[in-house]
Amino acid sequence: MTREDLIALHKKISDDSRELMMKKNNDYASPKGRDDLYAIFTNFLLGEHLRPRCKTEDGIFFRWTDKVCRYSNATDLEFELEVKEESRLNSLWDLINYSILLYAYLKVNLI
Repeated sequence: MTREDLIALHKKISDDSRELMMKKNNDYASPKGRDDLYAIFTNFLLGEHLRPRCKTEDGIFFRWTDKVCRYSNATDLEFELEVKEESRLNSLWDLINYSILLYAYLKVNLI
């Protein structure tokens, strides 16, 4: 792969990830005017603590863990995934988008 190929691949992955983020944000974001981009990460029960809300960062890390585990399972030749529509690349796109969401959240909330 040349440097130009790498830059072109980066652009394609970025474009594809952005498109996926827009679709998933529509499907998963807060239904109340879709104004709380991070609601999905705070409105769930977190582990054994059974807290109805958690910090946004914890919610994003929780989802990262899901995706890393799924990716790991997908690379295990002895493990067969039931959901065939979600490839390892889909998991990587989700990790990219969760990273961008966390960056945006921290940029706004840690200033």
